[in-house]
Amino acid sequence: MKRFNTIFKTFLTITALVPLSLIGTIAMGIVSSQPATAEATQIQKFSEAKSYPTLHKTIDVDGQTIFYREAGPKDAPTILLLHGFPTSSHMFRNLIPQLSDRFHLVAPDYPGYGNSSMPNVDKFDYSFDNLAKVMEHLFRRLV
Repeated sequence: MKRFNTIFKTFLTITALVPLSLIGTIAMGIVSSQPATAEATQIQKFSEAKSYPTLHKTIDVDGQTIFYREAGPKDAPTILLLHGFPTSSHMFRNLIPQLSDRFHLVAPDYPGYGNSSMPNVDKFDYSFDNLAKVMEHLFRRLV
């Protein structure tokens, strides 16, 4: 903690000594500078890549209706995008279009999350083991 305080105080001292107009000029120079030619080409290729539509689907797995987002060519390598807790496949909405030209993407919602069925706790075991089992069965059916 002492080291952090020292670094933070140093940062405050430096920023107090440098005029704001100079900081703005430096920032504008960084933002407006052109990337190297190879980088520019790579960025251009990435932005021109074909994006596949994201499909919203459901499938019955072990008696549960599982919602999933799917995109990309089926013959491409498949990536299973598993969300965290407590989120849903919605967290991948911006990533999917960026990867769909190179991969077959599947982003499911776990039972009880997002748009998947939400069974009562007395009818479904919400343990990590059981959620993993449902995802494995989903993956085997889709790939």
